[in-house]
Amino acid sequence: MATMVTFRRAVGHRQVRLIAFGWLGFVGENLVMSHNRDLIISNYGDGVYHGVYNTLSTVACGCIAYGFLKGRNRGPRIRFDGVGLGARCAGFVLMGTGLGLASQMFPRIRSPVVADTSSAESSSAPAKFRCPMDFRPVEAPADGVYGVVHITRHPMLWSMGLSGLGLAAVSTYATNAVMWSMPIVMTMIGGAHQDYRFRRGIGSVLTPEVDAKTSHIPFLALATGAASSTAFFEEMKWENLGCAFALAGIKVLRV
Repeated sequence: MATMVTFRRAVGHRQVRLIAFGWLGFVGENLVMSHNRDLIISNYGDGVYHGVYNTLSTVACGCIAYGFLKGRNRGPRIRFDGVGLGARCAGFVLMGTGLGLASQMFPRIRSPVVADTSSAESSSAPAKFRCPMDFRPVEAPADGVYGVVHITRHPMLWSMGLSGLGLAAVSTYATNAVMWSMPIVMTMIGGAHQDYRFRRGIGSVLTPEVDAKTSHIPFLALATGAASSTAFFEEMKWENLGCAFALAGIKVLRV
């Protein structure tokens, strides 16, 4: 009964509805406008297309921002006894995975201190300092399937969606939970629609070869054997992933 009362209060709360409306509007207008891009431009011109697109996006983002800033950490509560262990574990895994996907887009993290092996006396080789981030270019294959792409074709979208779900899992207020859980809708619909367009050569190209060995849903291609698990383990930046999960752990422990 208490759960039902909380749900009704949350749905009826102005800021909760404003955030949800903004997110759904943002997803909807992106889907409709991008899907009909060529048709609108051919009939009304590029200026009208971008003008309408930008206006709708601004209104949607404005609704999200206003609702969250006005309702953050207040309003209907979705839990009254604190964040439990199960919620913290779910938040840690989801947030860590999301941040981990994003971490693969940055240069590899490495130790800033390394032994100077150029010395003839290797046993007493002095230490030398280097940049803690490895900016050396990576020789990626021509098809672009490298590193985090073995996990998903849309690492940044899924980073946003999974990190948001992690924050939602440890939220106490309905406004926070709705704010952070809605990005997964954009991730799933936006990524699928982008694949649909790219398969048809609209905006970019998703070749059948790349399509066959990658996936929109994270880890699906690896689980089915379509993606190379050997390449995945060799190309992942495990140091970056460790830092991402450390940040997720700190955040989860502080809520």
